[in-house]
Amino acid sequence: MRLIVLLLGSTLFALPSSADACSCGGWTDLPTELRTARDGAGVIVHGRVVSVASGQVRIEVIEAFKGATGGAKLVVDPDGGGGGDCSYSFESGEEYLVYAHLHEGRVATSMCTRTRMVSKGDAELDWLRTGRLPPVPVALWREQDQCTPKEPLTAARCEWITADRAMCILGKELQPLAPETATPWVLACKPQDGFERVYMCQVVPGDAIR
Repeated sequence: MRLIVLLLGSTLFALPSSADACSCGGWTDLPTELRTARDGAGVIVHGRVVSVASGQVRIEVIEAFKGATGGAKLVVDPDGGGGGDCSYSFESGEEYLVYAHLHEGRVATSMCTRTRMVSKGDAELDWLRTGRLPPVPVALWREQDQCTPKEPLTAARCEWITADRAMCILGKELQPLAPETATPWVLACKPQDGFERVYMCQVVPGDAIR
């Protein structure tokens, strides 16, 4: 899959494109995304960036979940060890959740991992601490009007940014769920101007959508 980079707020996302840009993986459901990232990483830490210089990021570990210890200092290669357009951009002084691997003896990460800036009340951090999965949506809803029906998750291809936010590509046609379908958690999706069928989605309680 060929991808282009979309900047929304302070977060980078990848969208399908014929352009020669950063090429990452595909689309999946939230539990699979989280478990695959955890199992595939050699190092997972919550840390604060001390400095960014000469292509290296120095991180002070606040919490270590895999392959490191709390209080350690890590030197991270932000381009995944291979260079190119997938290099992750860190900001000094900010806190990040870092998923990394070892590349030629170095700790390396990139845009194609779940590395990202930590948010308040971060559900993914809580999952790493406790093993309890965050709420998993069973349907989606396009924020057009209150009469728009809920749809099955199979109507979308989603890339999970955090444990409660996703960038999704939705089908052109609505695929209404049967009215009696139970939907305790739903992805509420807003279209993104200038990007056909691209939506930013947030996990919300199903009873918040009538």
